[in-house]
Amino acid sequence: MSEINQDFLQRLTSLLDKGDEEFKKQNYVSAIEKYDKALESIGSQHLSQKEKEEIRDRKVNCLLKKGYAYLQEKNLDPLYNNAYESVHEVLEIDKNNTQANYLFAVIGDLRGYPDEGIPYMLKAGEANPNNSIYVHGLGILYKHAGKEKDATKYLQKAEVLSPGITRQHPDELIYLYNDVESVSKTSSLDEADEKPIQSVASIKSKQQPIKEERPAQISESVPANRKTIKYKQKSTRRLEVGLYVIGFIVTIILISSVVVAAMIGGGSGGGEVMTATTNMTALEIYDLGYQYYQGENVSQDYEKAVELYILAADKGSTPAMIALSDMYWDGVGVSQNYQTSLEWYIKAAEAGDTSIN
Repeated sequence: MSEINQDFLQRLTSLLDKGDEEFKKQNYVSAIEKYDKALESIGSQHLSQKEKEEIRDRKVNCLLKKGYAYLQEKNLDPLYNNAYESVHEVLEIDKNNTQANYLFAVIGDLRGYPDEGIPYMLKAGEANPNNSIYVHGLGILYKHAGKEKDATKYLQKAEVLSPGITRQHPDELIYLYNDVESVSKTSSLDEADEKPIQSVASIKSKQQPIKEERPAQISESVPANRKTIKYKQKSTRRLEVGLYVIGFIVTIILISSVVVAAMIGGGSGGGEVMTATTNMTALEIYDLGYQYYQGENVSQDYEKAVELYILAADKGSTPAMIALSDMYWDGVGVSQNYQTSLEWYIKAAEAGDTSIN
């Protein structure tokens, strides 16, 4: 039996029910008032950890709906601060909450920082990588961040998963509120079982987002300014990471020696190639994998490229992680696996794109 004061539970339930009634009627100002009173009621209680766990889901749903309601009432929250704080508090409670990660990505876009929303959209789609809403969301975020190659990739995949989705929403996130788990269970917009569904464009039409000073990071488990990265299968990538001339020459010499060793091996040089990577840096192994991927100076071999990218990724190479994400997504050199693709992408996002060792 619950240890929580029953009078408190009754008051809390009443406030939440009244808030939900106003929320369903889209009376968002009134809903916010009820949710605020419910949260104040929770804050006024001296609850044990067990008692906090007992009302955890109620608090999470209350915060999510409050955040959504603030996004609908732009005059109450012109800089999206209240929406940000409500959803962020959910992420502090549960960093894996699907709905919170999705809404937080939307808020990042509305605040003018789509690049910061990307890791949260990735997290939202982690449980269901075939969900066209999340794939479309990634495409739009990349588009707004000026990363056209990645934007095109994900928008095309979203269209395959849910034909017509990019025609209906060519430049906007699909913004919806669902109860905590329902979004993660849907694979397309048509299957979403909760209303209302509203695009970000309709919110932006009321007032354009204002770029402001970035908020302070509240929790290490939910970074507010995580950089995201994209992978470029181009030879210029080596120069972009700041490889200076001497290092470049050394890399070429090492790669050449490995290629010669493989050729001497008479076609069975795979073992020699892998053995030769023992003393190579992550960048050198990545470059060698790139050689096999492109067929530069060696016979094109996607499977060998995958093996080398995994070795480079294990040493911390974020471009290798992104390369693996792309290859698993497209089924190049490996069996197609969307889940593994997203896992590599999330690893790269968590590692950052500031250096290649």
